[in-house]
Amino acid sequence: MIDHTELRYGAPMESVRTIADQARTHHCRACCVRPEQVPWIIRTLSGSSTRVCAAIGFRLLRDKYIRAKKTGEDFIRRYDIPLEEKVAEIDQVFDSVEQSGQNVEVEIDLLINVFQYVRFEKDKVKAEIGWLIETAKSRKPATIVKVIGENFWLNEEEKREIYTWAREAGADFVKTCSGFTSLGALVEDVRLIREVVGSSVGIKAAGGVNPYNYFDFLTAGVDRIGTSKAMEILEDFAARLETSAGGIIC
Repeated sequence: MIDHTELRYGAPMESVRTIADQARTHHCRACCVRPEQVPWIIRTLSGSSTRVCAAIGFRLLRDKYIRAKKTGEDFIRRYDIPLEEKVAEIDQVFDSVEQSGQNVEVEIDLLINVFQYVRFEKDKVKAEIGWLIETAKSRKPATIVKVIGENFWLNEEEKREIYTWAREAGADFVKTCSGFTSLGALVEDVRLIREVVGSSVGIKAAGGVNPYNYFDFLTAGVDRIGTSKAMEILEDFAARLETSAGGIIC
């Protein structure tokens, strides 16, 4: 149930391919990268159970927002990626896979336009979620789409609203965070999201999930974990299996 992740801006090809190789070797559910990096990992993942996962709407996220308070309009503008660009990113991903001729499945992690949302352009955000899910599934109906609410910027009411929209639009998963804010996934958010989406939509915890807290998220009932620390988590999980009856994490 792990999505192994390399979403750093400008991550070198060698690093991205290493993550993909690790994801395949350890049977992770997906390897998550930026759209322009998808061609680097297609061949590595071809024929495996590990899917290519593209993070849509991340182009301007180049470093982490580290302030404790929810301020900083300059940063929040980085979420203001036009709908047309997100559609183009989705098409770019599917085109890359189709042109490669390789046997690999695609997942989409879709970051909402938080900038529009906090400026009370909510109708645009709701419509965008539906349009982009439809875009991905029109390319391949079985495509798994995860909607990222970016919880750091949202209060409880806003989280409920966004994840309700995602559920109603046909999202397969909702995801807590992009990983580019100082406060990542929270167990209490997982519980809140489950209350909103029920059992028909999966939950992906991402943002700061590591070997020291991942088990809390598993206990809270997440369906996926997104992390750049997959190898460390798997090592810890293997150690737990030595002392208790185990299961499968990837």
